[in-house]
Amino acid sequence: MSWFIAWNQNLRYGGIATPVSRAWASFFVKLFALFGVVLPKWMNNYKYGYFDLSVIAPLMILVCCMIQNRGSKRAA
Repeated sequence: MSWFIAWNQNLRYGGIATPVSRAWASFFVKLFALFGVVLPKWMNNYKYGYFDLSVIAPLMILVCCMIQNRGSKRAA
């Protein structure tokens, strides 16, 4: 039962966190720019047809899921 609940939370975080992680990715690019580190444009604003993709955003989702899974393991 706990396995099902944990994966349900992962799916929920994956679906809901997508727009939030996209905003965080833009924030991190601006934060790095304040410190003088200029990230390549393809990392946050990669144009693919009609879509505007980000490499940083899915990495942030994976990090959040890993943190959530560690918390679930410790709580169990």
